[in-house]
Amino acid sequence: ANMNMMRVWGGGVYESDYLYELADEYGVMIWQDFMFACSLYPSDPDFLATVDQEVLTQIRRLQHHPSIALWAGNNENESWIRLGKKEDFQHHKDDYIELYIKHIRKLILEEDSSRTFVGSSPSNGDEEVQEDWVSDHSSDTRYGDVHYYTYDKPLWNWRQYPSGKFASEYGYISYPSVETLLTALNESDLTFPIGDALEHRQHHPGGTKSIENAIGNYFKLPSHGGVDRFEDLVYLSQVIQAMAMKVETEFYRRNREVDPKTGNGNTMGALYWQLNDIWQGTTWASIEYGGKWKLLQSYANDFFSNQLVTAYEDTNETLKVVLVRDDFGGKQKFDLLLSVYNWTSLKPTEELQVLVLSEKGFSVQTVWHDYIPDLLKKFKCEDRTQCVIRVEIPQFRASSFLLLAEPKNSKIVNPNLKLVSVVKRDKPVDNKHVFDITLSAEAVAPFVAMDFKRNSGIRGNFPENGFFIFDHQKTITFVTKSNVTEQQISDNLTFKTLTDVV
Repeated sequence: ANMNMMRVWGGGVYESDYLYELADEYGVMIWQDFMFACSLYPSDPDFLATVDQEVLTQIRRLQHHPSIALWAGNNENESWIRLGKKEDFQHHKDDYIELYIKHIRKLILEEDSSRTFVGSSPSNGDEEVQEDWVSDHSSDTRYGDVHYYTYDKPLWNWRQYPSGKFASEYGYISYPSVETLLTALNESDLTFPIGDALEHRQHHPGGTKSIENAIGNYFKLPSHGGVDRFEDLVYLSQVIQAMAMKVETEFYRRNREVDPKTGNGNTMGALYWQLNDIWQGTTWASIEYGGKWKLLQSYANDFFSNQLVTAYEDTNETLKVVLVRDDFGGKQKFDLLLSVYNWTSLKPTEELQVLVLSEKGFSVQTVWHDYIPDLLKKFKCEDRTQCVIRVEIPQFRASSFLLLAEPKNSKIVNPNLKLVSVVKRDKPVDNKHVFDITLSAEAVAPFVAMDFKRNSGIRGNFPENGFFIFDHQKTITFVTKSNVTEQQISDNLTFKTLTDVV
């Protein structure tokens, strides 16, 4: 999914040699936490002796891997020091420094001086040395890295997200597929409203209510019912999650400029929480237990692409279209296509083509801006609820969209989706079979989610999913190791858009 870095989280396990070998081979950098997380730890001699042995073992096992980019002493434990009573602060701080600085950091500097060490994640980076390793605010956006979560704010509003130097942890929760949940629960457990069995697998306090509120901000909640209505809830929760991560990540990627007044900006990394699941439950993961992709994993293909076009609404109703380039391509000319569509039609009300010059790679450039009310007037759109904006840079195969109102308030109509064809490619790719699947539409189709019927036995992934259809036909790919036929794909394929939610 165009990712070039992963973080091995301090609340998990030291991963197997195989992961690091794959990371070396594929050029994926590893942010390596030591396995201390979300707690206060002692510093007595017996405990420290076991820590020394653990840390030395892992440094000597892993340091020869070129994929290791950074060592972090722990996950969020610096922040935990200030959560207790004031009278306990100095004792906890002394324990912290003894464990992570005088022991773990000392061993790192002795064994592997070639890599950066940070006491915690988040931390204020080099600034934490000046702060005696425990900062008053360990997610200061002027330094180091930040973690950020919100469960009660509008998730698709980019303005709420922190303008830090490196976003090393952020995310939102969603439900996994019915197919995945049925490996642990009965079909009768999967209802809307959520029942006790699934609530038991929700480990974020208030998570169920947060998901329902987030869906309610943008969509109409499904009707009450059994597994079919729950499947609608799964779909909407995954759209909410995918869009939240799209909005937040695209902000981080275009946020290169430093604000001279605050020191914020120059965000140069984004690692969302989390990539993979370890059980069948309601989590932040983009890959479900068992390997099935949520919509978020498909969205990550786009928002982590080397060439990203992102459209967003800035202050004072200003549309901005930004090109983010992380490539070595040098100076390039390209066409920017901007179209405004009425939700009821596949013919744009108007189209705009602009020739743009990009001076260099590894750059961020605003390639178009306009006052949205003027744009809608010029493009014959009566109000925000009637239209949606599409932007494309064909040369980079980059495209995106901008919603002008919440979908629940927009004049979206049934696009009457139909399956046109399923064609298996002659040659496998990386020992996987590839199918080209073409759908047709009669109106703009938002957030089209592809899947297969329950119990079909078909396993694989859609590199593009949760997509918009702006044209009469759209072809997407399905990649699988399964030896399935075109007819089996056709007979078992399902697709859903917003108007299909009951």
